[in-house]
Amino acid sequence: MANLVTLDDLPSEEILPNRRPLPNPWTSAKRLDDSQEMNASFQSYGMDGKIRTFTSNEALNRGKLILMSCFPCFPLRLPGREREFLNLILMFCFWISFLQIVMFVASLCVYPPGFASLEENPFIGPSGYSLVILGAKYNEDMQNKNQFWRFLTPIFLHVGLIHLFMNLWMQLQKGVQLEAKWGILKTSSVYFVSGISGILMSCLCNPKGVSVGASGSLLGLIGSDLTQRYLTWHETSEKEKKQTFTLAISVMIIMILSFAPFIDVWAHFGGFMTGGLCGIIMFSSSSNQPIILKYGTLTSGVLLLLWFFVGFATFYTNKV
Repeated sequence: MANLVTLDDLPSEEILPNRRPLPNPWTSAKRLDDSQEMNASFQSYGMDGKIRTFTSNEALNRGKLILMSCFPCFPLRLPGREREFLNLILMFCFWISFLQIVMFVASLCVYPPGFASLEENPFIGPSGYSLVILGAKYNEDMQNKNQFWRFLTPIFLHVGLIHLFMNLWMQLQKGVQLEAKWGILKTSSVYFVSGISGILMSCLCNPKGVSVGASGSLLGLIGSDLTQRYLTWHETSEKEKKQTFTLAISVMIIMILSFAPFIDVWAHFGGFMTGGLCGIIMFSSSSNQPIILKYGTLTSGVLLLLWFFVGFATFYTNKV
C-alpha cells in the first residue's frame, strides 16, 4: 500500500509446510539423471501437486510461459505442459494480476495522460490526480460523497512500474504457491478481507494520505501463511522451521521499512494483522493446542467482526 509513491520490498518465496514444494509454473524442472542428452528425463510438479515426467526437449521455457500468460492466443506450444499453463490462467492470482495491469494502463490514459514527471512520481507512473479519479484511497470523497468503493479499488491501482512489478512478482510467486495449497476461495477471501482492512486502518491512522496498492492484501496472505505454520508447528520439519523464521524476519524488515516516506505503514500493518486472524479462523482445527482448537475460530471471528464494526463506525463519525 502506497501513499502514491512506494516500493514494496516483499520477501522472497518460501517453501510450503507439510507437503512437497510446489514450484511456480515457470520453475525449472528437476533432473532425474545425469545425462546431458536430449532424451534426458526431468521431473516436474504441476500446480495440482502431481508429479510429471518429460524429456529435456519438453522442458519448460520461462519466456514462452510468461508470453502465453500475457497473450493466451499467441501461437506458442509448451509440449507436455498445457495442463500447468491451464492451471495458471485459471488461478485467482493470475487474474487479479491481469486486472492490476489493465488498471495501470488505464491510469496512464486518464487526465492528465501519460507518465508524471519524476519529480512528482519517481517510480515511473501516473499522476496522483489520475489515481484519485480511478479510486485511490481518499478520505474526503469516501466520507463526504459516500464513495465506499474506495475501500476496494485501491487494491487494483499502483503508483508506478516499480510498485506494480514488485506486487505482481509477489502474487505470481508466493500467491500462486499459497493458492495451490489453500484453493481459490480461501486465497481470494484472505486477499480481499486483508486489503480492505488495511485500507480501513490507513483511513483511520493516515486520514490525509492518498494511497493505492495491494501490499496490504499480500501481507495478509503472508500473515495467514505464518499463522498456519505456527498452528502446525508440531508437524513441521526442522528445515521448514528455519524457513519460517526467515519469512518472519522478512516481514519484520518490511514493517520497519514501511516507516519510510511515501509508504503507508498502517495499510501494511492492518493487512498483516487481519491475515493473521483469518489464518486462525481457517486453520485452528490443525492445531494441537486445546485452547486454540476450542476457541480459536470463534474468538478470531468475533475480533475480526468487532474490528470492522468499530473501524467503520469510527471512520464515518469522525469526518475529515
